[in-house]
Amino acid sequence: MIKILAIGDFNGKFPKRLGERLKKEKFDIILSHGDFANIKQISEAFMKYGDDYKKILGRRKLDEIRVQGIKNSKLPLKKLNAFGRLVYITIGNNEVVKNKEFKELIKSFENLNLVNFKKVDLRGISIVGYPYYTLDKENDQSFLKRLDRIIRKVNPKQTIFLSHNPPYNCQLDRIPDENRQKPGEHIGSKVSEIILKKYKLPLMVCGHLEEYQGKCKIGKTLIVNPGAAYEGKAAVIEFDEEKGKVRKVRFIR
Repeated sequence: MIKILAIGDFNGKFPKRLGERLKKEKFDIILSHGDFANIKQISEAFMKYGDDYKKILGRRKLDEIRVQGIKNSKLPLKKLNAFGRLVYITIGNNEVVKNKEFKELIKSFENLNLVNFKKVDLRGISIVGYPYYTLDKENDQSFLKRLDRIIRKVNPKQTIFLSHNPPYNCQLDRIPDENRQKPGEHIGSKVSEIILKKYKLPLMVCGHLEEYQGKCKIGKTLIVNPGAAYEGKAAVIEFDEEKGKVRKVRFIR
């Protein structure tokens, strides 16, 4: 049995209460779906104005927010590294524009590993990472082909899928807040949905929609959103690597 700490959506923060709680937990590896950086001003502008947020804030202000966001992502990265476990990370939307700078920052921590379009094999399981992309960019079939090439090299029954976005058309990808743009719309990844249905992977860890903490299923795949770390949330998942099954999910609040 392998115990996994699933955690993400930090927005530049790592609550002291969460840190103290996790010190008491037992886990073997850490999976993080991204959003280490804090770009709250951009997020709030997008929720209010939709795609017009770029015009509202302006190019210079957007760049300033994103640069500062990468700087303040160092705190949660440092906290995860300090647990002394191997940490596997995918990029979230908060890091995607400044991904080169974020990648360099990750290299400065010995336990942190970026797995965008990569697979990692350990203790009888494989971890496949898929970074954040907007739905319009996902129309490019090259993303699906890249993941296909990776997953064909592993045993799907013993593979964990790590991605920032939830899969499309599930209980965890629907915009829940009536105060946000397009309430009720499903905004998950169609590429992830195809991958899960095709390969029937046993577990997917994701986030992005910070309002959620929970689990659901697409076919045989259990999808887990551990909740927003900046709100003190995470999840511990017990995964049976021999049988390729999730035995238990315990949410931390």
